[in-house]
Amino acid sequence: RNLHQLLQSIEATENAVANQQIDTLPREFLGMRAVRERKSELKRLKNSWMSRAKTFLVSLFSEAVDRALMSTEMNESQSYLARAVKETVSGATLELHKTCKSYIGLIDVLIMFDASMAESLAHNYAQNVNRLIDRYVKLICARPIQVLQHFNSTNPQEELEGADANQRNSMLQRKQSTKRKTISHLEKPNEEIPELFSHILDQIMPKISKDCTFCGICFFSKDREGAGRWLEEEPDKYPRIEWSDKDAIKSTIKILLKDIAGDIFDFINQALEMDDAYSIPFMKLISSWIFRLNNNEEHFQTVQWLQEIQAIAISTFNEYMSNHMTLIENPNVFKLLQRKSVKSVWILQYFLKFPRIVEHIELLSQQAEEVANLPEASEEIYSMSSRLIEEKYCIYSEKSFEALEDLASLETKPCHADRLRIENYEFY
Repeated sequence: RNLHQLLQSIEATENAVANQQIDTLPREFLGMRAVRERKSELKRLKNSWMSRAKTFLVSLFSEAVDRALMSTEMNESQSYLARAVKETVSGATLELHKTCKSYIGLIDVLIMFDASMAESLAHNYAQNVNRLIDRYVKLICARPIQVLQHFNSTNPQEELEGADANQRNSMLQRKQSTKRKTISHLEKPNEEIPELFSHILDQIMPKISKDCTFCGICFFSKDREGAGRWLEEEPDKYPRIEWSDKDAIKSTIKILLKDIAGDIFDFINQALEMDDAYSIPFMKLISSWIFRLNNNEEHFQTVQWLQEIQAIAISTFNEYMSNHMTLIENPNVFKLLQRKSVKSVWILQYFLKFPRIVEHIELLSQQAEEVANLPEASEEIYSMSSRLIEEKYCIYSEKSFEALEDLASLETKPCHADRLRIENYEFY
């Protein structure tokens, strides 16, 4: 700090900068040979010290993570519980945080000498933390993905081995027919799927949020005195932080969260293979976390890939409803009804199906809100998904009534056409 202050004094004198906080030297000193030589030596000393200090911090970050990952590999080789590995990874993250707290003064001085040092150190820190987060996410997602695979295998191999030839052939045919889900099925959904996804988010998102906030404060907080205090206290809710370089913090968070979403996407894709309707609770659970993290620079990358997951869920839900609507628009179904007399037609199939669709969707929707367990009013948080669901209900209803009118218009006797309308309107 004294070296930095001395160099600032020389530079302020050379540039004739008036600053009450910096003591300038008498200008006549600058022309002296001894001062010029000492200035060169001071700069060499500064560069040498900065290089050594940066190398020291980088090695601390790397060694802490290497030790943790080596420990997790040993635990796995000895068949330890995943919980023990998870605790090791969490402990390594805390050790990294402790290292930053212990050397926050050193980090501050490096940043004082060269503001770009903040981004350089942060990138290195983020690369090491990324290895820990990636390991942590894989651990959290491993068990839920196994459970999904169990749900998705309709006929386990043991059943096939214990069956005779005819039974085995029948099982294989059923398994082949259900390998890709039938989107239109409306059986009671497995309530464990939204709970598993909620568990994944509840375990991963707080950790990611804390790591991103810690990294941002440690290297990019403008208030360096406040940064040290916040890192030490770790309050549940940080004050509004002013960042020194918003572009640098965004590039750092990209490194910190690089390639960690793959396992979460795997879980989602496998769940949607079972039933497209799971897109509904996924949409709502994702919305709850976007609501919590939005409008914070340090969480922009997290929000971005949450929005990517949400886009997949929205697209899948649209496909889900479109597949239900194909029955209404199917020309073969209409031709089949045409051949019958309206007199013998009562409630149309797509009207009969609609309450089951609504029940299926609303059950999953309600369950998502229950497991999200947000204290805030849910109307604002879930407005997007609720609006999308309502829109699809309306489109389905409109198409159903249009198809009803098309069929009723073919009847020559108004009384039979009116009776068909009344029956279906009353049921709806």
